[in-house]
Amino acid sequence: MNKKITLISALALLFFASENLSAQETDQNRPITDSISSNKIKKDTLDDSAVQIQTVEITGRKERGYKNTRTFSATKTDADLIDVPQSINYVTKETLDDQAAFKTSDAVKNISGVNQSSYNNNDFVLRGFRACNTLINGQRISTRGWAQNLTPYVERIEVIKGPASALFANTDPGGTINTVTKKPLKELRNSVNFSTGSFKTNRILGDFTGPMNEKKTLLYRFNLAYQNTESFRILQDQTAFVVAPSFSFIPNEKTSVNFDFVYQNTDGRLDRGQPIFGATEGTDLYSVPISFAIGKKNDYQKELSIFTTVSLQHKFNDHISFNASYLRSMYDEDLLEHRTSNNFAVDVNGIQIPTLMGMQTIRRLRKNYIDNFTGYLTFDYKTGEFNHKTLVGYDHIQEIFPEGNSTYNASGFLSADGKSVIARFDPKFPERYMIKDGIPVPNVPYFNLDNPDYSISEISNYINVSQEETPSKYFLNGVYVQHQISWRK
Repeated sequence: MNKKITLISALALLFFASENLSAQETDQNRPITDSISSNKIKKDTLDDSAVQIQTVEITGRKERGYKNTRTFSATKTDADLIDVPQSINYVTKETLDDQAAFKTSDAVKNISGVNQSSYNNNDFVLRGFRACNTLINGQRISTRGWAQNLTPYVERIEVIKGPASALFANTDPGGTINTVTKKPLKELRNSVNFSTGSFKTNRILGDFTGPMNEKKTLLYRFNLAYQNTESFRILQDQTAFVVAPSFSFIPNEKTSVNFDFVYQNTDGRLDRGQPIFGATEGTDLYSVPISFAIGKKNDYQKELSIFTTVSLQHKFNDHISFNASYLRSMYDEDLLEHRTSNNFAVDVNGIQIPTLMGMQTIRRLRKNYIDNFTGYLTFDYKTGEFNHKTLVGYDHIQEIFPEGNSTYNASGFLSADGKSVIARFDPKFPERYMIKDGIPVPNVPYFNLDNPDYSISEISNYINVSQEETPSKYFLNGVYVQHQISWRK
């Protein structure tokens, strides 16, 4: 009788120190599209040997359909999903292609227990817990922004469900979203895809891969995408552009080197949701159409995300191998928005005026950087009928918010002389405020829900307060040992 029992045990020793981290700050409906493609690249294939020698992902996956049978995420080594103790759900590129998915939120809709934290942002909720530590190829990238990762360069998206201990405590309580990028193929393949759809969506995708020399020791893959789209909501147009080259150098069957680069740029506006008249019990949530929004024509949000990965795999012999990977990510945001101040106008007696929404402006410039390094040795050996795989590794993560990150905001009410701002209106002391037509004058004009005005607004007309965000640094070092035992496998 051929029986198989697999056990995995792990010990992780984590040492970390951190200083103050700044608080982080919210998907347009995915359009229905018709696609025209040339030489569609859905059936990626490789010879068996190219897949079997991998202990980290250097070349593309062999599977042709929606099913994926192997993972690197949970154990850091190539393993059958059935042998991994964690619960891992996945969405492959074949599913992404057929569903015309363009963002992470389009993909994770296929996975139970995963929802967005709030509309149109890069935060997700896994099994009831907020999950903001997104991984790329098993390493952490910056998720301080709003724009989601785009999928044209994605091989598959994996969701590792379970407690933080599932990844040596380097994750969130409910689980982790890990994005695996596409890797080069040994076969020459080229694909161009154009889509158009609802909300004036136009999208073009390109995927090009193949060998760069006759011996096929140097491989390339080049993914690019461009999308321009509007939304069901007013002023919510967005342009997204991504370039993602990947190169693999495989001089022999024992050594592999991979380089990945992703440049993602998005230009749009923040969608703060649908406003309503008043905010008291019994307010009709459908008092305005779902297409309604607040803001100004000159609002914008420009986000740039860049990450670079270099990974190395070397097999010393049939029993010992070494893997190392370094990832550096950068996030840059340039934001201007007119948004609600989370209250409504009041008259001089403090009585709410439900048709006038209080407003504020936020002008923000910020960057942050994340450096990841992981290195580990893997030992494969046998004792009798037992197969053993022992992994000993070290991880380092560092996140830096540099000097210069700052905000330039306007809110509150004008003082009686119009030269200063008071944060809140107190009807007991109306003489302290500038009053016009029985209403205290706000620093940023109210937004009239009955007569919306989306025209250009000059923020220099307001009394703004400039504030620099405190520079901060966070780092973590971890040493871990993992041991996997299989019987009669």
